[in-house]
Amino acid sequence: MAYSICATRIPESRLAGIDLSSLRIAFNGSEPINWRDLDAFNSRMAPLGFNSAAFSPCYGLAENTLAVTVSVSSNGYRFARASASALERESVFRQPEGGERAVEIVSVGKPFARNEIRIMDPGTDTVLPESRVGEIQAKGPSVAQGYLGDDFPIDDGWLKTGDLGFINREELYVVGRLKDLIKKAGRGIFPTDIETLASQIEGVRPGGAIAFEFQHNQRPQVGLVVESKVNNGSRTLLAQALRKRIVDGLALSLDAVWIVPPKTVPKTTSGKLQRRRAAQMAESGRFGEPAINELDLAAASPHSDRLREVICEVKPSLAGREFSLDATWAELGIDSLDLQSIIAGLEARLDIPPVDGQIGNIHTPASLLRFIQQHLKPIALTDTAASASHATAEAAEANDGVKSFANQLRLGSAMSFVTAAHCADVRHKGALFAAVRSWTEQRHGALYNIYLKGGSAPRAEIGIGEMKTDEKVRIFSTNHYLGLHRHPEVLQAAKLALETHGAGVGTSAPSGGYTEMHRRLEDNLTNFVRKEAGIIFPTGYTANLGTIAALCGRGDRVIVDKEIHASVVDGCRLSGATTEAFRHNDVGDLERVLNRQHGGTTLVVVESVYSMGGDDCDLASIIKTAHAHDALVMVDESHSFGFYGRDGAGLSEACGVLDQVDLFMTTMSKSLASLGGFVAGDRELIDLIRWSSRSFIFQACATPASIASRGCASAYRRGLRTRAVVDEYSPLQRRPCADRPYLSG
Repeated sequence: MAYSICATRIPESRLAGIDLSSLRIAFNGSEPINWRDLDAFNSRMAPLGFNSAAFSPCYGLAENTLAVTVSVSSNGYRFARASASALERESVFRQPEGGERAVEIVSVGKPFARNEIRIMDPGTDTVLPESRVGEIQAKGPSVAQGYLGDDFPIDDGWLKTGDLGFINREELYVVGRLKDLIKKAGRGIFPTDIETLASQIEGVRPGGAIAFEFQHNQRPQVGLVVESKVNNGSRTLLAQALRKRIVDGLALSLDAVWIVPPKTVPKTTSGKLQRRRAAQMAESGRFGEPAINELDLAAASPHSDRLREVICEVKPSLAGREFSLDATWAELGIDSLDLQSIIAGLEARLDIPPVDGQIGNIHTPASLLRFIQQHLKPIALTDTAASASHATAEAAEANDGVKSFANQLRLGSAMSFVTAAHCADVRHKGALFAAVRSWTEQRHGALYNIYLKGGSAPRAEIGIGEMKTDEKVRIFSTNHYLGLHRHPEVLQAAKLALETHGAGVGTSAPSGGYTEMHRRLEDNLTNFVRKEAGIIFPTGYTANLGTIAALCGRGDRVIVDKEIHASVVDGCRLSGATTEAFRHNDVGDLERVLNRQHGGTTLVVVESVYSMGGDDCDLASIIKTAHAHDALVMVDESHSFGFYGRDGAGLSEACGVLDQVDLFMTTMSKSLASLGGFVAGDRELIDLIRWSSRSFIFQACATPASIASRGCASAYRRGLRTRAVVDEYSPLQRRPCADRPYLSG
């Protein structure tokens, strides 16, 4: 907290003349350690000479007078990325897999000065192995003899700290307090996770968020209190933003949220949060009326029994079991298709208007009940069983209920949402997708069924589904930046290759698919980007996919920008390496990720010009930072190759760092007028890719016509890259016209 205050509250005028270059050790250990606070402090104080290597996170307590463990590292602090689900449900540390939610926990180092630590299971009082979460116990010459006039939590010399943590690679990681753990739906949730997310919302005072479990009508509830100076009219908006942030980040639904004035959250004299005291204040009404209150909703709603019936029909595994209506859909095992069926079932029982844009606020059965109470009128049905049967049939046929669900996910994004949804049977997802697509196309038109008549060109006629049109439109969705795919010399080269080499090669490169044209183009491009060796893939997508999977594997690490292309993401998944992301174009965040200890190869992958946002990468800084940590750098130049740099070799050339790029990648479907991918680098790395990349070894080579057109298009550096060529063939041409624009993607 102190580091956060220094980073955010000290005015610039107070920092004038301060020199922190002589500061060698900066301890941090009296409260949960948040790496974001350390990063913010470092960013603010680095111009004053502060060295992040001075950070020394530690763990201690008064009963041990004082420190138990200390982290000492030339890189400052370290932290581990942990699977949140494994911590909460299994009480074990492991790295996140796939798209699992992750939490970062700062290491507080190893025991020092004859101290010892162990992790104990508080239920069985047995010692737990490495990576298991339990109560931290300490032993050593500094442990106090006892409390004055009170029992002392010590057993055979081991002090029971009441803190939860785990040991990984001999280092201690603290995750929370045993007595503060929030238990809900089979999960053990650390209040610090809730408080960290809440503190990220604008309007919440630093250190002014406290989460806790409390009792209401003899039922455990989850509450959040935040300090803020917002006016009364904005309290509900702030509370809704907080609740949504917690649901999105932790899949946890808060039962009550209080917005209170500054200096209301209970703390000790040293500034530590008093969660038990906060729970008592909530139970006694000391915080006043919650800005969000779902405490009595399930009990008060006349529709709660009907909702439980429908949920049990859709999810038979819940039948006969007591489950909380405050649990999130995910906690109940209810996916998007199940939710659609629940809505369809309620339609059979209640007069439900279109939920419209409210689906984003309906995270739990309880919040659905609130919506029902506010908007709906019940319909009395005499035959509940028949209604349930009808609702099930509607869901199975994916008709009106699905359309209602699609309406809630309108604005054209519904189809992507459905494809990402989890379903027990992919055929169910197919039925849902077909219904949502039909609904979407009726509302928005055939967004995904548009084709060009006559091929890619600056202006073209398009077809939409079965509809024909002779209208010419301006095409802005092409990546043929220089328009060379229509250049007469490129077309002539492709025709000649067809006549001399045929339409295809029929096999992969190792089996004889590489022709002399492939070799010649490979050599020309390699020399052009000034590397030792290069390799041509059939597509740019498989170039990224195959290169990363060939060079990295288990025990290695790939660090990517958060806005990296999908081909890189899939390459990381295929490789089996640990994948970590840093904030978009944020060199400081890359430094933070690189500071984490890791064995094996570290590969940093960025795009020179990002395909989705269109902004340039800070290549010079990223390469310098990566190389300082002995990491390799791979740059995807797909959207800069051909027109950035003196010779058109891309942003790396323009920034003067082409020789520092370890792996240079580009596609040939942009400026080079055809299709394919190219990777260049040191000969040892390229040879390794050539003989181990499955997408190169087991995929047929690019066709001769494609190779010939690429080779001819690469001649732009010898004179084709002129304003006249762009004006004649490129979609970037500047001649005025009355065509209607067509945007896609």
